[in-house]
Amino acid sequence: MSTSESENRPLTAEDIWEQTQGVDHRTAHALARRIGTKDEPGDKPLQLTPVLQDSGKPDMLVVMLRGEAQIDSHIIEYEEAAVIQLVEELTLSKDQVQQFGAEYILPYLLPYVESGIAAMCARVNVSAPAFPLFTFGGDLYSFKPDVDPWPKDPVPE
Repeated sequence: MSTSESENRPLTAEDIWEQTQGVDHRTAHALARRIGTKDEPGDKPLQLTPVLQDSGKPDMLVVMLRGEAQIDSHIIEYEEAAVIQLVEELTLSKDQVQQFGAEYILPYLLPYVESGIAAMCARVNVSAPAFPLFTFGGDLYSFKPDVDPWPKDPVPE
């Protein structure tokens, strides 16, 4: 492939990873509380939702993984954010960021969200839900492998 062809091809997830100089993570949200009278009764299975957040900086990406469940009359929520510092400013499409997040960042965030959910469950004395056993290409595999790992809305462009 010539130099001009390589400059014009879209960046892959691997290309973006090679432009990454650091990944920092932090807890964005943690909650464990008894269900109020306005909340729906009954358990709801664990739901994992990846979220892209606009960092406002072209050399920085923010990918978050949110876990939430309703267990034994308690709402459990935990969200971990990864702040990805790039070597240089990159112009990326939403699809490119999603692919990069799926392949490189979701597997990184999953253990933090799993331990955070377990800690929130322990705080209110309920059993933690089952988590996906592994990730492959960013898809979270558990008992529902047909679930699309990225929400269709609302993801900023």
